[in-house]
Amino acid sequence: MRQQNKKAEQKMSDDFVERTGGYVTYDEDLTELFELLGIILSNKDALLLDAGCGTGKCSIALGKLGFRVIGVDISEKAIEVAREMAREHEVEVEFEVRDIETLPFADNTFDFVFCGGVLHHFPALEKVSEEMYRVLKVGGKLFAYEANKLNPVTFLLFTFASLSRKFLPLKYVQREFSVNERALSPKELERSLRGVGFTNFCFNSINIRNKYKDEHQIIQSKIRRLLNFLCEKIMPSLGRGRHLTLSCVKK
Repeated sequence: MRQQNKKAEQKMSDDFVERTGGYVTYDEDLTELFELLGIILSNKDALLLDAGCGTGKCSIALGKLGFRVIGVDISEKAIEVAREMAREHEVEVEFEVRDIETLPFADNTFDFVFCGGVLHHFPALEKVSEEMYRVLKVGGKLFAYEANKLNPVTFLLFTFASLSRKFLPLKYVQREFSVNERALSPKELERSLRGVGFTNFCFNSINIRNKYKDEHQIIQSKIRRLLNFLCEKIMPSLGRGRHLTLSCVKK
């Protein structure tokens, strides 16, 4: 079972943050995502872990909804930016540099765990699944969105990246994809998460836009929008969006 290359993941994340300032999305996209996942603050004391928080885009948005949020990420540079962003938005979020396969938190700590584009950075899901299950309270929910293998655009992009790494290293692939990344299917996600005890699975798909790419890759952004439109028209529901959404419960 191939493990995540931690050093490569840290370097790729640090370089990405230095180059772009971090992965920034549109507020309306996050609102749609949270509604699709059914993320609702039912208890003002609810504690949420943003596992793999990056530069804090979702942590801050969830904090604004009223959750008590702890965001963790393997990248020191991402956490530095996340702390600064939280100060700018005047949202109280605790950020820590952590590896989400070995979290320091006690069993049954969190009411919710959120993974925003994180799980597909692990070549094998068993260990990270066990850790998410361990830190959640009984009855707690895991929410996630990931690179969607059922979407033809995502599938082709990740296949291209994989072939490039094996046969013809390209700077674009080295810059945009970590060596650990791959697209995930609902079947693989459910198998790994159900294997550690999660139940009540709900899957959907969505397109979440990247502001940086929209602003700096004009032609590519237009092509992405056209391909997204076509997929939304012709694909079954789980293949329409480039991102797969997931919610499940710890029993």
